[in-house]
Amino acid sequence: MGPGGVLVVRRLSPVDSILVGAPGRPLPTPIKFQAVDGTGRPVPAASVQWTVVGTNGHVEQSSSVTDVSGQLSAVWVLGTRASDAQGLSVRVATGNREAVATLTAIAKPAEVSSIAFRQDTTTVKLGVATVVQVQATDPFGNTFVPSGMRFVSVDTTLCTVDSVGSVQARKRGFGRVVVHAGSAADTAWVHPTQIVQSIVAPDTLRFHSLGQVVQLSVQLLDDLGRPVGDSLPVDSVVVDTVVKIQRGSTYVVRSVTNGTTPVILRAGAVAQTVQVVVDQRVANVKLSASRTAFDALSDTTQLTTLVFDSLGAALTNQALTYISADTSVTRISTSGLATTRGNGSTWLYARASNGVADSVAIAVAQQVARVVVKRDSILLDALQAVLPLQATALDRLGSPVMAATLTYSTGAPSVATLDASGNIHAIANGTTVVTAAYGTDTATVVVQVAQRAVRVLVPNDTLRFVALGETQTMQAIAVDSLGYPVSSTVRGLAVVDTTVVQQLDSVSVRSRSNGLTNATFMVNGLPAHVAMVVSQIAERMTAAVDLGQPILTLPVGAPVPITCRASDRNGYLVPGDANLVSAHGTVTGPTCNGAQVQRSGWDTLAVTLGAAEARVPIVIAAAPQAGSALGDFVQADPPPGGLSGPWTPSARRNTRGELELYYTSYYSQPDSSGFTRGDLQRLVWLGGNAFRYDSVALRHDDNICSPQGTGIENMVIVPRSDSAGWRMLYAAGSNTCGYGWQVFSAVSADERTWTKEPGVRLSNGNDPSGPSLNAPPWPAGEGMVVDPLPDGEWRMIVSTYEHISPPENKWQITEWRSPDQLNWRYVRTLITTRDMPTGWQSSVYSPTIRQIAPGLWRMIFTADGRFEGGYSALWSAVSTDLASWQIEGELLGVPTSNLYYSALVGDQLVFIRRDNGSARFQLAIATVTMP
Repeated sequence: MGPGGVLVVRRLSPVDSILVGAPGRPLPTPIKFQAVDGTGRPVPAASVQWTVVGTNGHVEQSSSVTDVSGQLSAVWVLGTRASDAQGLSVRVATGNREAVATLTAIAKPAEVSSIAFRQDTTTVKLGVATVVQVQATDPFGNTFVPSGMRFVSVDTTLCTVDSVGSVQARKRGFGRVVVHAGSAADTAWVHPTQIVQSIVAPDTLRFHSLGQVVQLSVQLLDDLGRPVGDSLPVDSVVVDTVVKIQRGSTYVVRSVTNGTTPVILRAGAVAQTVQVVVDQRVANVKLSASRTAFDALSDTTQLTTLVFDSLGAALTNQALTYISADTSVTRISTSGLATTRGNGSTWLYARASNGVADSVAIAVAQQVARVVVKRDSILLDALQAVLPLQATALDRLGSPVMAATLTYSTGAPSVATLDASGNIHAIANGTTVVTAAYGTDTATVVVQVAQRAVRVLVPNDTLRFVALGETQTMQAIAVDSLGYPVSSTVRGLAVVDTTVVQQLDSVSVRSRSNGLTNATFMVNGLPAHVAMVVSQIAERMTAAVDLGQPILTLPVGAPVPITCRASDRNGYLVPGDANLVSAHGTVTGPTCNGAQVQRSGWDTLAVTLGAAEARVPIVIAAAPQAGSALGDFVQADPPPGGLSGPWTPSARRNTRGELELYYTSYYSQPDSSGFTRGDLQRLVWLGGNAFRYDSVALRHDDNICSPQGTGIENMVIVPRSDSAGWRMLYAAGSNTCGYGWQVFSAVSADERTWTKEPGVRLSNGNDPSGPSLNAPPWPAGEGMVVDPLPDGEWRMIVSTYEHISPPENKWQITEWRSPDQLNWRYVRTLITTRDMPTGWQSSVYSPTIRQIAPGLWRMIFTADGRFEGGYSALWSAVSTDLASWQIEGELLGVPTSNLYYSALVGDQLVFIRRDNGSARFQLAIATVTMP
C-alpha cells in the first residue's frame, strides 16, 4: 500500500448522480469503480464483495478482484418491486485495509403488460372537458401511467378525445372510447349529458288591442348557461279567457279580452312565469284652432281638443297634456290657452296619457310700429372710443322687434362714424348728429368727441445708462383712456441726485456715476416720474500677467500677478473684480484679485466682466517643494572591498519598476598601479532613505594609462537604437596619463551585465591616438540626460567644458546630437555660469530633468559658488523646449553644507552631501514634489 496505508474506492461510470432503470431489468450502463492508494496509484488484486438491496435485485458479470489498473465492475439488475429502495454497495479489501462505496437507484416501471380504464362509464357534461383515467401494469405487477398512449372516440359526432384522454361532448347520448399502449388496449363508455337549469322568457307580455298576436321567445339553458336545443317546456294559462297560446318551435300568444293572467312554463323541476296584460288605449286625438298667425308678441288664442278610441267613438274625461314645441315662440297653459313670446314658427300639441297626440301650426311675425333711442346726446372722451347708440324698433304692443334691421348715418364722418350694429366710433375731436332709421321711422342723437388726458406714458419706467458720460433725452406722452396721444411736451424736469445723473437742459440728462436716482416732470398737466439707473456694462476687457520672463515660476498658493481692467463703451473704467477661469486648472480663484497658482502647465486664462472678455496665455512652473533643505543620508549595506566615500550618483527606474542608484566609489587603498581607482556601484531603493547593495555595474580598465584607467563616474541608460537591449553612456577617464574625462559606452541584454564598446562617444578634444601630457581642452561627462527626437536623432544634455578657445576652466551644461547613439557632435550651450547670479559662477553641472507637465520640463543641476567665497547647492531651471532654460533659483542647500551631483527619478532626488567640518562625502536623498 501507498503512504499511510489509505485505500479509496472511486466511481468511474456511470457519472450520473441519479441512476434510473426498469424494475427487474439491468441498468443500461455497467457500474465501474477503481481502487487507489493515498497517492492515487491503482491497487490491483484486491478482493471485491458486492451487496444489493431490493426484492430480487442482483449483480451480473461482477468482478471478484480488482484488475491490474485497480478497476472492478458489475451489471446491476434492479429489484422487481418499484416501491422498494434500490441500493448497491461494494467492499474492496487488501491486507488489513478496506474501503466501501455505495450507490442508490430508482426503479421506474416502463414495460406495459396490460392497460385498463379505472371506470366503466365516465359522465361528461357538454362544454366541460373530462379526462378519463387509465392505468397500466408491467410484467412484475407494478402499476403506472405509461407515456405514448393513444385514445380513439368510436363516435366522433357524439364526442372527441385528445392525446391525453380529455373528452369533449358534442351532444347527449352514450359512446365508447378506446385506449392503446403498445400492444395492450381497453374500451370504456362515456355518457355526454345536459340538464336544464333555467328557462329564459320575458317577464311580461303587453297587448293594447284585442285579437293582437305576439310571439313568445322561450329558451332552455343548462348549468353552464348553454342552450338545450332538443327539448320544449310544458305551458299552462291560469285565465284562459284573456289569451290563447299556440305551442311549437315558436310560441304564439293572441289577446281575447281585457285583463291579466300568468302563463306558466315547465321543464322537469324548473318553472318560469310570464305575466300577460291586455289594456286598450286611446287611438286618436283631434285639435281645432281659430287663429294660427300673429303680428305682435303677447297675443293669445284658446285651443279646442277632441279624443277618440280605436273604433272612432269620442272619449270624455280624458286627461290631456298641452305642449309647445318652441316655448320661445309660443307658451301654452294646462287649459290650452296659447300666448306668443317671440318671432318664428312652432307647433302646439295635445297629447293623451298613452302618447296619442294631434298638433296645430303657429306662426309669429312681428311688424315694426316705431323706432326709439335711450338718450338724446352722447359724449366720447377718447379717440376710437366706442359706445352703442341704443336704438330699438318696437311692434304695436311695445315689444322690441329684434329681427328688424336699422340703418345708421352720421352728419360728420370725420368726427364720428357708426357701424352696422349701431356702435358710435370716435374719430377726431368735434360734434356731429347721428340717425337710426327703419323705413320712414327715425331717431336722432347729438354726439360730441372731446379727448381727456388720463395718464402719462414713458418708453420705459426706468431710464438706464450703461456707460458714464452717456446722454439721453427725457421722452413722455400724455394719452387718453384708450392710449391715443394728447400731448408730448415735457415741462418742469427735475433730477433728485445730480451726482448720479446731471441735468443738461429742460429735457436732456447725462450719467456721472453708478447709482440710482429719480426725475420728475409734467405732461399736459399730469405729473410723472422716471427712475434713472446708472450701471456700467463692461464692453472691453484688458488683462496682462506680469511674468518678467516667459515662464511664471511661483509657489503653489502664491498670487498670480495679473492686472485686469474693464471699461464701458465710452472708455470709463468699470469697477468690480473680473471673473477668472483657468482652461486647464493651473490657476485657482474665481476672480482676478483672488487668482493663485495651483499647478504647472500651459494654460489660457479667460477674464470676464459681463460680456467683456480677455484671454491671456500663460505658462506656469509651480515652484518645486523639497521635503528638507539637506535631505536624509542614504542608509545601505557597504559594498565589499573597503571602498571610500561615494561620488557622482546617477539614478534610473529599470524595466522591473525598481529605482536603481549608481555611484562611483574609489577604493581606500592604492592597487598595484600605485593609485586609488573607482568602479561603478549599484544600489536598489527599498523606500524612504533605505537602499540595499546590489553589485558592481561597471569596472575601470586594468591599465592605469587606459583612457578608462582611473575610474567610472556618471552614466545614463537608454534602449539601443541599433539592436535589442540597452546602451549605457558613461563618463570615464585617466588622470595619471593625461587622457582626462570623456564619455564612452557599453551594451547589455539584461540591464545588469555590461560589455564595453570600443571608441569615444563624447570627446574632450584630446588626441585619441595616444596619451597626452597636456590637459584636454574640453572635459565631458558630468551628468547626462538622453532622449530621442522626432526626426530620429538622439539628444544628450550633459555637463562639459564650453567649446571655446582658449578653453575656460568651468563646467557648463551643453547639448549634443547623434544619429546612432555612437557618434556625437557638440551643438551648443544651454545653461552657463554667465546665466547665474554673482556668487554662483564657478561651474554649473550634473543636469537631471523631469517633465512636469505636457510641454514643460524642469532641470535640477549643481551650481558651484565655492571659489567665490560661497558653497555648492542644487538649483532648478524650467523650459518649454529643452533648449531655452529659465533659471528658477536655489532648490536645496545651506551655507554650512555643500551639495553636488543630483539624480532625479519621480519625486526622489539623490545627491552628494558634505557638511562643513566633515571630510566625508555621503549620499543623501530628499523628496521633491513638482505640482
